[in-house]
Amino acid sequence: MPEPTSCTLIISIYNQAAQLRRVLETVASQSNTGFDIVIADDGSADKVEAVINEFSKDHPGFKLAHLWHEDGGFLKTIILNKAFKAAHGDYIIVIDGDMLLHPRFIENHLRYARKDRVLCGFRGVKLGREITRELLDGERSLRLNLFWLRHGTSRPDRRTPELPEQAG
Repeated sequence: MPEPTSCTLIISIYNQAAQLRRVLETVASQSNTGFDIVIADDGSADKVEAVINEFSKDHPGFKLAHLWHEDGGFLKTIILNKAFKAAHGDYIIVIDGDMLLHPRFIENHLRYARKDRVLCGFRGVKLGREITRELLDGERSLRLNLFWLRHGTSRPDRRTPELPEQAG
């Protein structure tokens, strides 16, 4: 199958405004920016809408839709179904609102897209509480080598060799 002509990134969220702010930073830094975004909001009562408005203002090149329904308990599947209906892309990527995307995340998805197939996988790093707190509070940059994050630090020390940035 040739590369899809359009792509929609669906981000599911519930009361995670700080996390959404960080994931949207990684969305804005994608090597391929030819996609639209649908935020599937399962009834957030925190500042999610303000984060979305700020992102839209700072990144007007992205087409972004915010779908919200009233909090009725865990109804994530219902809001995700609405997001699928609202998606305009012929290829859809679904992530949770607390993920940080590698700069080539969208590019790599599109590279491996195949007709009538589902692509899923896990290439993540579970961050420690301290790093997570620093990222959410804006005390730590998102431009970190994944190797160092995996090992709980943002800089090498004497025990760990200097490694180049990961290519994707």
